[in-house]
Amino acid sequence: MNQAVKHMIGQQISSPEHGMTLALTLAMLGDGKVSPNPMVGCIVVRNGLVVGAGFHARVGQFHAERMALTNMKSQGLDTKG
Repeated sequence: MNQAVKHMIGQQISSPEHGMTLALTLAMLGDGKVSPNPMVGCIVVRNGLVVGAGFHARVGQFHAERMALTNMKSQGLDTKG
């Protein structure tokens, strides 16, 4: 798991804007590596805490949303809501 992703797990989300800032921070990790696809970051928030996070790291690899769900599964968390 990427260090930036590890750092975000368990963070309290204080506002929607805070959550978006975290997702955009993750997205920037794909800068210069994902074109022609967009840079995308994803966080999953449950009860105000980040429980999953991911980003699109390289062309041909899984996208951010799948990486965030995979991250949750690796922690033994339910991804079905």
